[in-house]
Amino acid sequence: MDKHVTEKKEYNKGFSLFTVIVSIAFVGILGMLVLYIAIANFHMKITDLKGKDSFYTAERAIEEIRVGLQEEVGDAMSEAYIEVLETYDQSGKSQNDVQDEIRQKAFRQSFYDNLYVKVQKKLGHLQEDYVDLTVGDNETLEIVEPTLSEKLNRDEIKKSSKVSLKNLKAVYVDEKGRASIIKTDIQMGIPNVKFATPSSLPDLMGMVVVANSGIICEGDPNKDIKLTGNIYAGLLNDSEEGFPKDKDTSLLVKNNANLSIISADKFVCAGDINLVARSSFTSNAGVELWAKGLTVNSSMANLLGDTYFADDLTVASGNGSAITIAGNYYGYGSAESAKKSHYEERYKNYKDTDLNSAIIVNGKATKLDLSGVQKLMLAGKSYISDPSKTSDVMTGESVTVKGTQLAYLASAKILGDDSADSSNYTNPMTYDEAVTNGLEGNTIPVKWDTPVETWGGKTLRDIGVDSKTPIKKMFYSDNASGTVVYYYLNFTDETNASKFMSEYYQKNPDIKKQMDKYLSFYFNGEDSGIYVKDSETYLLYVTNGNILSYSGKDKEGKLYSATHPKLTNKLIQDQIDYQDEWFALNRKMVSNYNDLDTSVSDPDDKTTSPHNETDPSSTVFDNLVNEKKLKEFVKNETEQKYQYPKGGSPSVIMCNNGSQGTNKTLQITSKEAESVRLVVCTGDVEIAKDVQFRGIIMAKGKITVNPGVQLEAAPLEAAKVFQAQIEDENSNGQTLKAQDFFWHGKEYVLGNTTDNSQNTEEESTTYNLADCVTYSNWKKE
Repeated sequence: MDKHVTEKKEYNKGFSLFTVIVSIAFVGILGMLVLYIAIANFHMKITDLKGKDSFYTAERAIEEIRVGLQEEVGDAMSEAYIEVLETYDQSGKSQNDVQDEIRQKAFRQSFYDNLYVKVQKKLGHLQEDYVDLTVGDNETLEIVEPTLSEKLNRDEIKKSSKVSLKNLKAVYVDEKGRASIIKTDIQMGIPNVKFATPSSLPDLMGMVVVANSGIICEGDPNKDIKLTGNIYAGLLNDSEEGFPKDKDTSLLVKNNANLSIISADKFVCAGDINLVARSSFTSNAGVELWAKGLTVNSSMANLLGDTYFADDLTVASGNGSAITIAGNYYGYGSAESAKKSHYEERYKNYKDTDLNSAIIVNGKATKLDLSGVQKLMLAGKSYISDPSKTSDVMTGESVTVKGTQLAYLASAKILGDDSADSSNYTNPMTYDEAVTNGLEGNTIPVKWDTPVETWGGKTLRDIGVDSKTPIKKMFYSDNASGTVVYYYLNFTDETNASKFMSEYYQKNPDIKKQMDKYLSFYFNGEDSGIYVKDSETYLLYVTNGNILSYSGKDKEGKLYSATHPKLTNKLIQDQIDYQDEWFALNRKMVSNYNDLDTSVSDPDDKTTSPHNETDPSSTVFDNLVNEKKLKEFVKNETEQKYQYPKGGSPSVIMCNNGSQGTNKTLQITSKEAESVRLVVCTGDVEIAKDVQFRGIIMAKGKITVNPGVQLEAAPLEAAKVFQAQIEDENSNGQTLKAQDFFWHGKEYVLGNTTDNSQNTEEESTTYNLADCVTYSNWKKE
């Protein structure tokens, strides 16, 4: 029994060893299984990571294309917006909703057309133009070219219209051969832009001066006059001291006066700006200057903004004038544009020579620097003035010097008929010689087929003169010789005149040398001359005639040829538009002729007939101020002058000082300048020396500005006083404000001013281009 039990125990020990081995094997298998699962999971994660990386690479390529298309949308939007502002600004007044819809439609059409063309050009180059993503040597990225949606007809373009890239694919294959394919459409919508609602009213609150009878600046070399704000100057009376009798003058800057226009949206002169000896005038960059022209006499002018002249810039006789022109210069005046514009009535009694824009130098030691001009338009050309005022002679230059007139003197060899011996003729000749030679009559006999060496061997028949009147004569008085007769070539048009001068001056070295020597008489200093850029460097270069440049230092000139006539003709409508704009500015300080009202009446006075703002005889003061109502209001006041609130600030002065019996100049001293922000009077105003005035001064007469004066527009303060209630005894119980003495006065609001301090965050407009470029039909393969 005991032996048997002992044997069984020994057997059980062997079984335990087997159990241990099995357990160890199980644990090992379990461990291997866990390790395998972990490794498999790791490989799965790596594969998933690689797959995601592959997907993100393809997605990034698509996103970079989308960003690139956003840039195209931005460029198309900018171009369309500018195009609409430049083109669609002529609509009628009081139709803002209609005008806005016209602009919106034009914007959508222009934007769609521009964007479609841009995308179409890039269609086959999306990857190289937009995708900056680079891949390794064993990787590939391919953008499969999409199709472009069919282009809509312009009339079919709506707010919801889109330019679509369909079936755009990005295929990326990594170094292991794993591929990701993303397929999508990209749609480019039309931005919802806002155009400023145009106003048919001028920016009255931004005005600083309305001088209906012109402005006179008195001189002191040590004290400058500075104006800031919009300015209008009508025509000065020709009885004024120092007034150039042969000019329609709006602004007269007297001896030693220095006038600077610091900033202004518009500075408008109905006539010329005249600078008397030792005076200066500066219109800063950003100033838009409109005038008939500018006359400089031994003085200095700096035109640094945008300058618009309907007639000539003239350097009169004198010494040492200096003119610097930068920014943009538009000499838009020509007989054709003037007579086709709404200003035709104003021009009906003018000669063609009065309706052209040229730059003419008559003074000595002049410096005329146009090298800073970006855009240059000179629609006119110079003329040789006939002292008898009957028959001026056309030349071929838009920028010239008086000395170049020598080129247009007819050669003495061609004077007289074929039987005449002209070997002893001269040009000019005395009147007695002209009578002796039979050359004093209305028709001058000429030799049509005689070649002239200085004309390159050409004859009179070859150079483009008029077939009936090839020669014009002019009589000048000479103290030594009595009456002298000059004979000038009479060309059929400015093209022939320009071509003749170009060949005469540029292709005859001896003649050029002779003329340069004569020009040195005018430019007799190293710092004098006419300096222009080469015509190819201008953003816009349009001239009706040649342009002469000359270096006083090098004593040598150069002639730039006139623009081709076809290009000039293409811009004739622009010149007509400038004529119309100048007309509108001289009526009501608005840019659009269509903003002038043909029937304006006083709603409180049915006895007064409506007035027409388009009447050429109307003025800015007439079309802004209800003069009858103002006179009636102040008629019982001392000197017909009324100020309110009395002792308060800001305040208004209304004065009827232009009527017979009350014709007394209104004085603005430092005392008035402390509180007054609006002055309206029917006569003259004088601003005392060193006065600093902030606000608006409106006078039906002239405004005289003394040295040291600073005038500055104050839109917010002017608007407050403009709308302030009149509450003292003069109102007679009436509810009146200063605005009631202006036509359309109740329509002037703060929003009509350009003062930047009024802009609020809510008024600013921003555009998110990402919203305009969207995905659709996105698929991953």
